[in-house]
Amino acid sequence: MAEQWRVACVRIPRFPIAAVWRTRSARTSLLHPLPPSPPTPTHPPAQSLPRGKPLRENPPRKTPSHPQLHAVSAAPPSWDDALVALASDGKLRAVSGAAARAGVRSGMTALESRARCAALEILDWSDTAIASAIAELSAHFLIASPQVTPAVHEPGLWWIGAHGLEAMGGERMLVRALAELALAWHPRARVAVAGSCVAARAATWAAPGRGTGAAASFIVPAGGDAAYLAPAPLAMTGQVAMW
Repeated sequence: MAEQWRVACVRIPRFPIAAVWRTRSARTSLLHPLPPSPPTPTHPPAQSLPRGKPLRENPPRKTPSHPQLHAVSAAPPSWDDALVALASDGKLRAVSGAAARAGVRSGMTALESRARCAALEILDWSDTAIASAIAELSAHFLIASPQVTPAVHEPGLWWIGAHGLEAMGGERMLVRALAELALAWHPRARVAVAGSCVAARAATWAAPGRGTGAAASFIVPAGGDAAYLAPAPLAMTGQVAMW
């Protein structure tokens, strides 16, 4: 019996902004490194010990509070919650979720967008930063599956082979692993598995919502693509390029 072909689709919203934002953050960290934290004493001075009592090992002491270290260890706010957009050739090509909620749209000029949102930060679109991020994340996806293909002209979308992985935990283990990697880039990243690229991409919109890898994934049962796509609009199925 022939093995049934299955494919996973990974969709990370507004991935180009994440790539450019991360590159800029890395450069900022290099330009402004944190100062070293002060050493922590392990034992009190000898004169502070009471007389007549044996020397005992001191209980563990907490590391002194350092505001800059706490700022780094705490999870940073999502870049999608910042008022930021990417522009090239004088027009916006991508906008964050916060900017979109403020009325900013792709295709606007800088003047038009700042008329809607004066606090908008406009960064240059960087093909180099985006390509580097795609290559890095693709390499991580290869750990979960040997077949990984970034979608052409659509950064933030991947087609990943999902068949023949039963020895590695099957589809459920695959979507969980892919979702955990994708969620590190955006809290609303989605992963879906189906028997065709069309169904797999459509199913990325059916994942329940924010959460762990399981909550960000959806699996169309084998042989169920036609039934799943029956209520989907034709415009959605026509936009998917074959893998």
